[in-house]
Amino acid sequence: MNNNTDDLLNSSDDVDDFERMLSEFISKEFEDSIEEAKEDLNEAKEEAQIQTESDNSSLSQLADEPRLGEHEFSLFRAYKNFMYAINILTQQADMPPIRMHLNENKLYPHYKKRAGNAVSKDILKGWDILIQLFPKEMSSISPSSSDDELLDYAEKCENENIQLAVISHVETMIELEGCEIDYQVRKLAYERKQLEKIIYEEHQKRIERSKKYINAIKEKEFPIDAERLVNNYFRLSNKDPEGSFKALTKNPATFAPIDFSKIKDRFFGLIKVKPQDGIRINQKIGEFLKNLKI
Repeated sequence: MNNNTDDLLNSSDDVDDFERMLSEFISKEFEDSIEEAKEDLNEAKEEAQIQTESDNSSLSQLADEPRLGEHEFSLFRAYKNFMYAINILTQQADMPPIRMHLNENKLYPHYKKRAGNAVSKDILKGWDILIQLFPKEMSSISPSSSDDELLDYAEKCENENIQLAVISHVETMIELEGCEIDYQVRKLAYERKQLEKIIYEEHQKRIERSKKYINAIKEKEFPIDAERLVNNYFRLSNKDPEGSFKALTKNPATFAPIDFSKIKDRFFGLIKVKPQDGIRINQKIGEFLKNLKI
């Protein structure tokens, strides 16, 4: 066996399995995405049922909502403050209020992407109203302005509702970023768990398949180490499936040497074992493995 083949046989199964399983896993959805997809199917129906929140509802009532996590609670509070300020301005301008697309159910038990989309949608609508009602006052800032620029503007602003809207916008974006980070952490944790599960299941399948090969070879009582033969074959097959199978069926001794001590002399010991017997048995094992169906 040449050095390149030795290197392949001595490489780590775990690395090969991990790389292969990682590629397969990319196409799979993680748990939160599945849940989001189910929720999105009912999005239109759900939003049609959402009634406009009362503009004058007290934010202190949120203290009675213990089911939201800390970051989700902070996001919802900042978002409600922003919407409250915007809808006070629409009321003063005799305009229809913005319907709130975010509710607590979209933040429970954890923040999801669809909650972030709902926040972004309403934030942009709110800024459209601010620019529409106060084009001159809002000309120096935009939603893309830095936090410092927005807070400096709010500090100098004399309209309390505009001030509340701008400050709440900054708070909402900060809390939204925090929730996004939490979301990514949960996603990575789930992906890791799923990947470990997939690798484990694949490894178990490989063990079972190896056992079937080993048992089949042992049943034929070939003079070769069945475990070594099969294990080396499967290790190399990760890197070169076609080449390793060709070697297995043409020259199985590549993966484990023929044990001449187990070859019996023929014709009652009159014909002693010769090197040609090893070649013959090697070919016989290869032919058997070629036709073996597992």
